[in-house]
Amino acid sequence: MALEISKIMDRAVSSTAEGITLSDISSPEQPLVYVNGSFERMTGYGKDELLGKNCRFLQGKETDKNEVAKIRNAINLRQNCTVELVNYKKNGEKFWNRLTVSPVSLPEDATQYYVGVQCDITDIKVAQKKITDYSLKLEQKNESIKNALQGFNATIGRAMYNASSTSKRLAEKEISADREVAKMLAKINEATESVNDLILNLRAALVHLGGADRLHNIDLVNFKVLRNSPDTKR
Repeated sequence: MALEISKIMDRAVSSTAEGITLSDISSPEQPLVYVNGSFERMTGYGKDELLGKNCRFLQGKETDKNEVAKIRNAINLRQNCTVELVNYKKNGEKFWNRLTVSPVSLPEDATQYYVGVQCDITDIKVAQKKITDYSLKLEQKNESIKNALQGFNATIGRAMYNASSTSKRLAEKEISADREVAKMLAKINEATESVNDLILNLRAALVHLGGADRLHNIDLVNFKVLRNSPDTKR
């Protein structure tokens, strides 16, 4: 029965989609003593090219040395460890490898081997980078929109402030009794209401885009025709 289970385990390890390796850490070079077919396909190397070598030959210029140090430290302490690092295939193509290493304890209470489980997560990393790049572009686009809205808000605010000042000066000079001037002021009042609504909408858009902290302090304008102005409808 034990022999049958052993054969089943051998078949299971050989059939799994993850790359499985076994390293002899009792040797100074900690060479590979077993690799399954998935690891061969993942790296592009044949079994005869892998056995007897340390896995470090899969490393390259983009391999994070800090992640490699984590593996080395875990083995020295006889601990489990999971890292994500760039490795290189036989043809030079790089791939992202999620590697988990675990000590294999023997009956003699000595750790001679380490099992490594490797998973190619290149597609996940590529997708994550696309999401990050898209988010950055979206943030930049939103920033451009905020700047445009802020500039528009400021321009309208200044123009309407000037118009408001003119209206007030006309009222102070008591020339609003003139029918034509009264009509002009009434039209300004009507236009101002529309512009005020536009400014409010612009401010709401800026708040939605996160630009509220940089809003220009421009008050809404209110034009008032003097109470003693002639009725423009007469």
